Amino acid sequence: MQFLTVTAGSVDLAFISDHTITVPFSFPQPVHRVHAMLQGFDMSFPEDDHHLHRLQLDPQVHFDDRASPTNGELRVHFTFRDDGSGPIATFYARLLLVGE
Repeated sequence: MQFLTVTAGSVDLAFISDHTITVPFSFPQPVHRVHAMLQGFDMSFPEDDHHLHRLQLDPQVHFDDRASPTNGELRVHFTFRDDGSGPIATFYARLLLVGE
């Protein structure tokens, strides 16, 4: 079993309310399957007055050990609904990838 920590997004960049971030990954040794687990995330708004109604985070691993037994992509799709002044926010997520 192998472990990788990957990050998606940035606390310095603003994203729209429905966005997908793609992060390539590479294990040092071949694996057959990869699973993603959320370790933590941070989301904030550039302005102060926001009322967050919903936040959805969907990490998806795109990995085919026949194409490459070490490399793949993690796609993190996030959406939020807000009653504040704009549909943008900064977003940062840290995920643990487990390769078997």
